[in-house]
Parts: sequence; C-alpha cells; structure tokens
Amino acid sequence: MYKTNNFDLIRLLAALQVLLGHAWLVGFFKENWLYNIIWFIPGVPIFFGMSGFLLLWSLQRNPTLMSYFKNRFLRLFPALWATMLLTALILLGFRVLTIHTLFDPSAMMYFAGRCTVIFSFVPAVIKGFAQGNPNGSLWTIGVELQFYLLLPLLYLLIRRSTLFVQNLFLVSVGLISWWVDRHDPDPPFNVSSLNGYLQILVSEVRIFYYLFFFVIGMLFYLNYHYLKGLLERRFLIHLILYAVICLLSYRYTDISKVDRYAPDPLSLLRHIFLMLMVFSAAFSNTGLSERWLKGNDYSYGIYLTHLLIINTFYQLNMFSGVLNFFLSALVTGILAFLSWHFIEKKALELKKQKFIIKRIRKIPV
Repeated sequence: MYKTNNFDLIRLLAALQVLLGHAWLVGFFKENWLYNIIWFIPGVPIFFGMSGFLLLWSLQRNPTLMSYFKNRFLRLFPALWATMLLTALILLGFRVLTIHTLFDPSAMMYFAGRCTVIFSFVPAVIKGFAQGNPNGSLWTIGVELQFYLLLPLLYLLIRRSTLFVQNLFLVSVGLISWWVDRHDPDPPFNVSSLNGYLQILVSEVRIFYYLFFFVIGMLFYLNYHYLKGLLERRFLIHLILYAVICLLSYRYTDISKVDRYAPDPLSLLRHIFLMLMVFSAAFSNTGLSERWLKGNDYSYGIYLTHLLIINTFYQLNMFSGVLNFFLSALVTGILAFLSWHFIEKKALELKKQKFIIKRIRKIPV
C-alpha cells in the first residue's frame, strides 16, 4: 500500500463539501444544479469511510494501544479545544453569554462536554445564538471518538481469524448497524428513568447508528490486496461509473426522501460505489496531494470552524448572497490555516516524543 497517497486532498475536498452544504442549508444560496451535484458527494460519510480504512491501518502500525490512543488524542483534541475557546469568545462578543452566565452550570457543561465526550447538548442559555446551536457539525466528532474507542475491540476480535471470517464478522456488524440506523429501535431500558446527566450521556452513544460507514472503510482496508488492481490508477473509470449511478438515482429516485445518514438499500449501495471512487482517488496519481498541499492538512480546521463562522454571519444577518458566503469562507480558511500551523501541526509533532507511561501490552498483528 502506498505511503504516499491523496487522503489529505480528499479530506480537504470533503470538508469543503460540508461547508458548501451548510451554506445552502443556512440560506447563502438557493438550490440549483450545483447543490444537486454536491448532494451526491456527502462529506461526512466520506470522512467516516476513510476513518475506518486509515484507523485500522494506523492501529496495525502502532506498537502499543498507548501510542494509538496518544496519536488519536493529539489529532482530535488540541484544535477542538481552540475552537471551543473561539466559540466562547464569539458568544461573549454577541452578549449571548456574559462573564456571569459563562459559569452557569449548563453553560459549563456545554463547554466541558464539547471538550470531552458530549457533542449534542445545547443549553437554553446558548440557544439564542444564530439558529440555536453555535456549531452543530461537531456531533460527528463525538461519533469519531466513539469509533476510536471501539476499533481496538473490533480488531481484537478479528485479528487472529482468517480473512473470510474477518469479512463475515464485519459485514454482519455493518448490517446490524445499518438496520439500527434505519429503524431506530428503542433502547432495552427506560431512558426517561435516568437522571438528566445520564440521559445526556446515553443520547451521545450514537456509534451504532453510523458504524456501517466505518465498517465499509475497514473492509476496503482488509481486502486491499485483492482490490488494488481495481483501485490503483483507475480513478477516471470510477468517477465515470459513479457519475452514471448518480444520474440514474437522480432520474429515477426521489432524492428528497433519501437520508444520507440512514440510507435505503439502493442509497447504501451507491455509497459503496462512492467509496470505490474515493479510495481509487487516494491511490491514483499518488503524488498529487503532496504537490498541491505540500504536506499541509487544513481539512480538520475547516470542519471545526466553518459552521461556527456561518452562524456568526447568520447572527449578523449576513447569510445570503455570494459575497457573504465568500467572506465567511475566507474567515474559515484563515482560521483553518492558523489551526494547522500553530496548533495541529505542533500537536502532531508530539507523536514522536516518548511519554513516561507504563507500556500497554503489544497487540500482535
């Protein structure tokens, strides 16, 4: 498998797709042909699918669980904490919060939760900003974090099995997850009987609704030896194939009734072809990302800050028109640039440093 690949570039394009999608959602643009095109290239499922592939790859290359979790922590949290500090400053600037209400228990829980494991709870004291949620896209960070924690267990269960058994197990897990996402069954206990804090924590456990996206990426990784001839240097073929599938879907399917995060069987199949195109892009013309980005990865900063900035423009009543969109995108780009060069890059450099922590048992690969 190529160590040189185009994943950074694909992540950047996926982040830009999410930014554009939210710009339409807020009202910068009216729906048109471009909206229909980006609808078929959903950034979040692409992120989830690539995570399944890349994190399983990373887990096999990390000698210990400690190094795996350290790397995940350094990638996720420093930039997230900086984003939450910026969120607090914006809310204070618009007087949605004051110094006094900033230390209200519900507000403190909001900020502490976003910096740890709670990504959906929004207290009433903050709902006066924009559309009621300063940065609603952060829910996916919570799902990613839960996958970080679940992946070592999944790997432990399959690492000694044959490839056939590994595939069978993961396909079964993926289908169960997809069924849960489609039907949203009630939990096996009465959630309303729990106290408020436990209810919030339980509501955060959403990995089972989206695990099938990650599983698709894991399956691509496990079977890459057999798929590489189909993927490497075949991007144009997969692009044309996926474009034809999208045209047929648009022509014969009521897209307005399709939920990209709880897809019907045909949409799930389309997503598999989408990931074929994505992984083919990653391993075709493999120097493209390095030539264009020079090793920089601005995607996470864009994802973390874009909706916060869009909502800030919404609060300023500047949420329509091309000019306002480009201004919000420019601010987002500047923040992503600063996040990468002054926070994320420096945090990732700590991966190479050894911490004085008792080693955790090595996982055989």
